[in-house]
Order: sequence, then structure tokens, then C-alpha cells
Amino acid sequence: GSEVWSLTAVQENRISTFYMKCLRTILGLNLGDRVANITIMQLSGQPSIENLMRRNRLRWFGHANRMENENGPHLVKKIMFSYFPGEKRPTNTGIRKRWENKIMDDIEKFDIKNCRKDTKDKDRWREIINRDVIMNPVPSNIKSIIQEFKDLSKKRRAEELAISHGKPQRKATGVLVKGCHN
Repeated sequence: GSEVWSLTAVQENRISTFYMKCLRTILGLNLGDRVANITIMQLSGQPSIENLMRRNRLRWFGHANRMENENGPHLVKKIMFSYFPGEKRPTNTGIRKRWENKIMDDIEKFDIKNCRKDTKDKDRWREIINRDVIMNPVPSNIKSIIQEFKDLSKKRRAEELAISHGKPQRKATGVLVKGCHN
């Protein structure tokens, strides 16, 4: 899964957009209701997808770091934490960080001081990486909250419709014709 992904900013944004679309659908909301993403996450009790992917990468990093150097796992660690100096990185594919750079960013974001030592203690590492991935309880009155958002949206749409009926619609061709003096 997402444990070994090294995504560009555009790809991360697409995944985040899809995640929010799914949460909106589950809650019965749509973009026209104009409910902020942070409010959607609070209503659903879900953490952000960025924190989930960050946690997954760090969880795999912890597994790899705890691996003993005998037999097969040594190869996994060698591949994950080494560079191939003769290899050139592909061009024109977006700015893609290496997996190790993503891990370093995640460690910095989670404010982890001694990652090599912390990964050795499995329970401590799990506690550290799950700190920002908290599933909050869903409010007991969620149906009424969502209905309030729907009512506000309906009222706003009615006001916008009333305003638009009061003014004549301007078409691009009409503006262009008025601007041309032949």
C-alpha cells in the first residue's frame, strides 16, 4: 500500500481530493453545500489522508529498521536506504522525492528526535506514529448538523437565484460585439 509510495505534490493532492469526496458522499454532502474540509473531517471523525499516509510510511520504516541483518531482510534495508550514484533520475515527471527523503520529512513533521532508537521499541514507535492519526468520535447529533448545512446551502442558492433573476445575463458574445467598433 501507501507505505512505500513516493508521491509528487500533484498526486498527493489528487488522493486528498478523492478522500474528501468519499467523506462528503458518506455524510450526504456535496461541493454545493460549501462545507469546509476541516469541518467534514470533524463531523466524520476521520484524520487527514496526509497523516494516514505519513503514519503508514513511518510504520514500514519502523519494521525495516527493526529487521535483523541476517538472511533476506538485509537486502530490504540495503535497497531502501542506499543510493545508486550511477543512475539518473527521470526528468519531466514532477518533483518526486526519494522515499528516504519522505521519511525524513515525516520524522521532522512528527517531531521525532531519535528515530533509530525509538523504532527498536515497537510499542513506543506505534504510540509515536499514531499520535496525529486520531479517530475522533462522531457527534451524536450529526444528522441535525448536516441538515443545518443543507438548509443553509438551500437558502444561499435561493438568494443567488433571486439576485441572478434581477440582473440580465451577460453573454460573452454580447460583450465582444459591444467592444468592437467597426
